Amino acid sequence: MGVHGMFADPRTPRDAGTSAERVLIAVGGGLLATAPYLPWVRIVLLGGFDLPALLSATQTLTLLAYVATAAGVAVVLVAALSRSMGPVRVTALVVGCVAGVGGGFLVTELIEAVSGSHGIAELGIGSILAMIGCALLIVPPLVGNARAGGLRAASLWWAPAVACVALALIVAWVPVHTDTGAYCGTPIGALFKSSVPVPSETPPSDVAAKLESDQAAVQAAESAQATQQQTDSQAQQAQANADQLSTEAQQADDTASAASSTVDTDQGTVDGDQGDVQGGQATVASDQQTLQSDQQLLASDKQNGFDTTTDQQAIASDNQTLATDQQALQAAEAKLAQDQVTLQADTAAAAAAQQKATKLDQAAQAAEQQASTQGDQTATSDSTVAQNLDAAKQQLADDQQEWQTIHDAQVSAATAYNTTLDRCQTQATDQLAVAAVLAAIGVLLSGAMLARRGRRMDAQTQQW
Repeated sequence: MGVHGMFADPRTPRDAGTSAERVLIAVGGGLLATAPYLPWVRIVLLGGFDLPALLSATQTLTLLAYVATAAGVAVVLVAALSRSMGPVRVTALVVGCVAGVGGGFLVTELIEAVSGSHGIAELGIGSILAMIGCALLIVPPLVGNARAGGLRAASLWWAPAVACVALALIVAWVPVHTDTGAYCGTPIGALFKSSVPVPSETPPSDVAAKLESDQAAVQAAESAQATQQQTDSQAQQAQANADQLSTEAQQADDTASAASSTVDTDQGTVDGDQGDVQGGQATVASDQQTLQSDQQLLASDKQNGFDTTTDQQAIASDNQTLATDQQALQAAEAKLAQDQVTLQADTAAAAAAQQKATKLDQAAQAAEQQASTQGDQTATSDSTVAQNLDAAKQQLADDQQEWQTIHDAQVSAATAYNTTLDRCQTQATDQLAVAAVLAAIGVLLSGAMLARRGRRMDAQTQQW
């Protein structure tokens, strides 16, 4: 039967009605061919976006815009060159249905986006002319067939069947986008993509080796700090010994001072004793002179015949005084000798104490100098060891933080990818389900059309 047999007027002459129908169909094809290059949406400060730019911005194949242009040009050529209206109407219906459904989805999304832009965006003339073009490709052929005597059953199903199959192919081929705008590729490709495994909590070998090296450095620094603490204890003990020597030296100095004071006291005593001896010697000498004078007076009184009793009594008194003073002198000399012995002993003790104090002072000064030098060295070593330990701990913390940051980023990226992949696969499944439904409808319509044609051919055969 062919395409021409599907319509009531396969060879109808070009009357005024069919000419108007051709013109309307050609105008619809022209609008479909030119609309993609007119602004489909206008955005404040950014200007207008035509269909290729809009598809590129949404990560959709721009080839769809050029396919629409090619289909519109084909409709115009068929409407201008075909002598029969059958091919013109079929071509117009198929192209109008496919472009109308696909463009309708896009225009619907644009309308929703424009409505939510709060005046920032507005719908462009391109989308409006595209919908008008699709309407001119669908309505005039249907009206033309109705005017020509009505559509046959086969012709009713032919265009929808082809349109459903074509839409099924387009839906199955158009790239998938999630509700967040992520690009997923074709539906079939999205279904075959595999999820990314979440990185393990165990660091990789190079990171683990670096962390182990940092830990070993921390342990070495801690060991050095423990050794330094022992050195500090030795320095503290040396300082304590120096302090003890200083205390002993001070005590020896005090003892030497006390001994020196005792020597001074003894010297004063000896000097006093010497004064007493000298005084006693002077007294004895005076007593002896007095005795000699009394003896001379006794001799003179005897010679002169005077009474000598008084002179003898004076001589006896002088002898007694002389004896007493000589005893006192002997006692003073004995005390002087004893005090001189004490002075010599105390002088020797003071010299020994002073010598001991000098040695202790020298030892204390040497110990103090050594303890001070050792303390300065340990203070410098303490600072160095503490800085090394802090640096090792900081390096370990930095490396752990760096690994944790990288790991968290990897986990976040893997989780985000897997989440997006789940949405992509869900969207791809839904899109393939829509394509399968459209394909099934097209197959059913085609089967019904073929069955109808088969029954009509059987009826014609029986009539012959």
